[in-house]
Amino acid sequence: MKTIMIQNVSKENWKPDSWQNKEKSKYVPIYKNTKKLNKIKTTLKTKRNPIVFANEIRDLKKELVKVNDNKSFILQGGECTEGLYDKTTTELIDFVKLFIELSIIISYVKETSVVNIGSIAGQYSKSISNMTEKRNDEEFPSYFGDMINNIEFDNKSREPEPKRMLMAHDSSVNTMNVIRAIFMSRYVSLEYMEEWMCNSTLMYTDIDFNVYNCYKYAISSIKQAMKFSQNNNMSIKNNISRMYTSHEGLSLDYEECMVKKDTMTNKYYDCSSHMLWLGEKTRSMKGQHIEFLRGIENPVGITVGPDFDKNELIEIIKYLNPTNEKGKIILICRFGLKNVTTDLHILLNELERNAHLNVILMLDPMYGNTIRLDNGLKTREFQDILHETSKFFRICQGKNVYVGGVNLEITTDDKSSECVGGLINNNISDIERTFNCKYDPRLNKSQCIEYIFLMCKYYEIL
Repeated sequence: MKTIMIQNVSKENWKPDSWQNKEKSKYVPIYKNTKKLNKIKTTLKTKRNPIVFANEIRDLKKELVKVNDNKSFILQGGECTEGLYDKTTTELIDFVKLFIELSIIISYVKETSVVNIGSIAGQYSKSISNMTEKRNDEEFPSYFGDMINNIEFDNKSREPEPKRMLMAHDSSVNTMNVIRAIFMSRYVSLEYMEEWMCNSTLMYTDIDFNVYNCYKYAISSIKQAMKFSQNNNMSIKNNISRMYTSHEGLSLDYEECMVKKDTMTNKYYDCSSHMLWLGEKTRSMKGQHIEFLRGIENPVGITVGPDFDKNELIEIIKYLNPTNEKGKIILICRFGLKNVTTDLHILLNELERNAHLNVILMLDPMYGNTIRLDNGLKTREFQDILHETSKFFRICQGKNVYVGGVNLEITTDDKSSECVGGLINNNISDIERTFNCKYDPRLNKSQCIEYIFLMCKYYEIL
């Protein structure tokens, strides 16, 4: 791979805490008790283990290089904001099962390898546009995620509490331990895939539709391939590919504590997660978040929403990836159905003018299609998600641009009606009955499977 120096950005003057010297971000919480904050940070740095390891981060980057070369596809999914300790072991197993099922479908239909990235084990904070929340005559700071404050609506609960960083670390470690155990065991081996995948059914009745037929055909074909392998003494005991993790690198006091200098490479890695996100609200060239991200070796996902500044985006890409390394930058496009045609053309034209830049293009059809109802709850129309996906792929194919992945917000609860529509035919009246997430609505299990098959269709592979 040829290395191209994009911009003279030296890391020699970078330290894990150098972000503190930059323009203050309102999305970095202000803790009243600085003595307690420093004590917590010292504990995190000296008495808490890494959640992920540098060699795992390097492995992810190697897999992302294949995506850069149009030879692999990213499936990223989870929740926009996790709760601390909110998933039992059974729920984590169900999450991995659904994730791998979707991954296998993509791999089988598209005939490609899939990079599995879960938005899990660290997604405990969120940037909110409104810094305060008002209910009736009371107004308190907004809820910024379990790592920062409590969702209960009172002054004490909403005050940023530094000890929550320790809770977030412990919750992440517990989650990662379960995920690693699942993948290290033979539970997700192809040998047992039939038991947990083929028993997964889409509960549709009295509907004639192609998606379910495609699902049954794919399962039948995979079963035949497995039977052929067994009859010819071919091993199918290999474990399915591992799952990497990602989250938005928002709470910099915490992220700073998770940075470790690798003894093999003498480079810095943020060991809170394999991949970090840069959000639109923190995407300031003079800001603290970009300063932090420029010094770590992790892959960086940059969210790109409606009305983005194309010149600023190119500058950020060059700044965070000065050697134009493959597998480093993922653009997570979340335009929404109303804006995708206009904004995607602007983005692709700008990338064409900077064709030397190594970036991965990922679609997030969830974020830009959120609707707030009169009762205050949010939902998403399944058809809007599909239509944005269709337009996104069609525009990229017209420009001969490879779509390197998709990001979904998902739940394994098949009774959930947070998103409406799809072949399960739920509607607005079902939302309040089954709305369980703290923030943004998620696709349920059946909707996920339906979406993946239709996405593959838009990819012209069915």
